[in-house]
Order: sequence, then C-alpha cells, then structure tokens
Amino acid sequence: MKRDERIHNRRNLRGWNAYRRWCGAEEPGIDPGRLEAYIAHLAVTHASRPKDMCELLYGLAAALRERDPAGDHLWVERTVRAVWMASPARKPSDGPGRGAVSRQRRARLLVEDWPAPMRAAWAAARGSDGRRLSLRDRRQNDNPARKWSAKTADLREKDMGLYLAFCRSASLPLAVTPEQVEAYLAAKAVKGCSAATLASVAINLAMMARALWPGEDWDWLRDHALELEEEVEEAPKARRKSERMRSVTELRDLARGLMARAETTGRTRRAAALYQKGLIILMLTHHPVRRRNLHELRLGEAPDDAIAGGFIDRLPGGGFSLIWLKTKNGDGRVERLAAGVVEPMERWLAFWRPTLVTEESGDALWLSACPGYFGSPLTPNGLTDCVMGITEQEFGLGLGPHLFRDVAATAIVDHAPELAELIPRLLGHRNRRSCEPYIQQASSVAATRSLEDVIERRIEEGMTAHERVERTALFGRLERRR
Repeated sequence: MKRDERIHNRRNLRGWNAYRRWCGAEEPGIDPGRLEAYIAHLAVTHASRPKDMCELLYGLAAALRERDPAGDHLWVERTVRAVWMASPARKPSDGPGRGAVSRQRRARLLVEDWPAPMRAAWAAARGSDGRRLSLRDRRQNDNPARKWSAKTADLREKDMGLYLAFCRSASLPLAVTPEQVEAYLAAKAVKGCSAATLASVAINLAMMARALWPGEDWDWLRDHALELEEEVEEAPKARRKSERMRSVTELRDLARGLMARAETTGRTRRAAALYQKGLIILMLTHHPVRRRNLHELRLGEAPDDAIAGGFIDRLPGGGFSLIWLKTKNGDGRVERLAAGVVEPMERWLAFWRPTLVTEESGDALWLSACPGYFGSPLTPNGLTDCVMGITEQEFGLGLGPHLFRDVAATAIVDHAPELAELIPRLLGHRNRRSCEPYIQQASSVAATRSLEDVIERRIEEGMTAHERVERTALFGRLERRR
C-alpha cells in the first residue's frame, strides 16, 4: 500500500492505513454513515482490545486533519471522542490511582475550534497544503514551524489549545497578550505546576505565536520564557540523581533478598507481594524499560493486528520472549528475557502469581495485593510505589523505576566504557548523543565516590582504637534499626 506523503505522524498513518484496508477497492472517503460502519467493524474485530480500537480511530481523525487541514473534520473528532468515552478502556478501574487522570482531564481547544484566521495562519505556517515546497518557496517563507517534526507541532498545538481554552473559560479574547499570558501562567502555578513546566509552556507559546503571526514582535514573550528558565537553573534541585543512585550489584542483591524472604514466610498474599517487588527490581536491572512498557506486560502472544501493548511469552526451547509493540519513540522492541530472570519468572508464574489471581486479573503480569484492590492489574503508580517504597526502606532514598535506566547506563560507563555505544540500544534511544548525559553523570558519581573514600580513609587514620570500636557499634545499631 502506497504511503500517503501528507501524513507524517506514525500513529496517524496506522489509523489511516487500517481505514483504507477496510475500504478495500472503494475510494477511502469519509461520511457519518461510513464512519459508523467502520466503528462497528472495529468493535467486532477489536472486542478484546478496546484501547487499540480507540488508537486506530484517533489516528484516523488526526490523519484526516493532516491530509486536509482546511476541511471540516470536527464531527469526526467528536464521534471518536464519544466512542472513547463509552469504551471499556476508559472506565475507571478498581485499582488504586485509576481514573483520576481521566476525571481531571485537561480541556483544550482543538484546532477546529480556533478562530478562522488563526486556523488559516496555522495551516500556512506548517505549509500543510499537500504540495511539496520548492527552494524558492522555502526562501520566501522561512516560518520555523515548517521545520518542526509532527510530535513537536502536536505538543505546541496542544499548549496553544490549553491557553485558548483558559482564555475562553475566563471570558478573555482569544489572543496572546502579556496580561493574559501572565494570568495563564499564574493559574497553572496555583494548580501546582513547577517552574520548569511554566518555562516549557512559555517557550511553546512563544514559538507558536511567532509561527502564527511572524510579522509581530514577540520578544517580550521570549524574554519572559528565558527569565523563567533562569529561575529554574538557579532554583535548588529538589532531587539529585547522584544521591539516590545505587549500583546494579546492590539492587540485584536487594531483589534476591526480597524473593528469598518471601520463600521463607509461607504462601500468603503479603509474601506474594514481596516476591513480586523483588522480581520487578531484578527485571529492571536486566531490562531497564520505561515504566509504561513494564506496566503493560501481559501473558501470551501479541495478536497479529495489535498496535500497542507489551507481551511476555514462553519460547519453545525454554525461557521467555519480551515484545513491546510501541515504545516512547513509536518503535517496537523485541528481546529475550535475561537468563538471570528466567527462573524467578517461572517461579512467579507457577507459584506466586496464582496466589493473587482473581476474576479481575485478566492476563496482566503484575497484580495488586492492596486491600480492596486485591488481584486487579497493578497500575503504573502502584508499580512506582512498590519500587520506591522498598528501595527507600532499604537505602534511605527511594529509586523510581525510571532511575534504573540511569543505573544501567552508569554501570556500563563505569565498568565497560568501551561499550558506551550500546547505551542507546539498551534504553531504546534513536540518537547516540542521548548517552552523553549518562557519561557525565557516571563521571560525577565516580568522583563523588572517590571523594567519599578519601574522607573515609582520613577519618579512619585519625581515630583511636576505642573510637573505631564505638563507631562500628553505632553503625551496627543503625543497620539493625533500618
């Protein structure tokens, strides 16, 4: 099937191609009756995967907007949103933390609801009229929005939509003025947004304003965004990674200790939850994937027409395969479960997971053991709480699941710097430059450890034998208390 050059976003292209396949030999036009028939078709073919169905529909709606920016596709957006609102994928789960984000979903003004002049300016800024630009066109129109990727354009379009929704709710003109921008940022600050978030929002608004109205002076907005960035740089760091970092060896020892402790306590829910925590930590040290990908792992093979989700499946020769159909950068990822995790995973599936299984469990790999939510799939926040809680209890400072990615990259740089080029592949990054922060971080962590070793030796050299005994006893009491 020939690729539509007007569609740049991968999710949108998947939605459009699925619709074209359904249309067959017919011209893939769109009208209410046809869309209703397509939705009915997806409801049958994706009955067990409503989230995939909604992904395809949202991709189709966005693809229509990419193909014809000046067309009226608001009715498609509303129909798709109605399907999502009625979908089982949207219903709040019984699990802890589920549904809160959906209930407090941020409202934004879609492009179709923007004033007509603003819509036309946005279409002209992106150059999305369906034709390829010549070099003369590029010289005559140097709008920066033409160089944005689809993801960058979507992000800035979203921020502008949120700003316009705020203006409408406050009965203000749909325009970008110093007073209204200040009021908008103040309202976000009251809601708890950090200085870094406010700086990012101001930068996106400045870039969008320059793209929509290139002839006007937006230095005031750019200067305000730079001031916010300076405040972020000068503000004290609330959480320093180097203070919370631990070695891979320490984390794996902790994981094996948790699983061994569970094996000695008997087959109870609490022991199963403890074993699960150890297995999650052990798996993160071998497979440092993002929290979303770890959370969405399900048992069994990936369906042929699935477009998202993660699956863990047994291999015929032993072991397990891991497959994620969609990672953060839109690519899929397939790998074999590390040998050090195979035996604990076998034990989890055969012995400990059945202890937590209920009718609500489904095929989720990780299950909740919280009272009232027993057996339901573990939520992303629940997964974070598991890892943060047990590492804080053990080390004093908690490690979130995402920090395990830093741990893995730092371990490579510390122990095998010649293999630093493998970091992007390990973490699922496309750009090799993404490993530079980890190299710098590893250097700073190593320097900190060296300084600590020097101070420790100086203290030891200046202490008497009695003081050394007292110091050892104090550390022993602290260790037992922890």
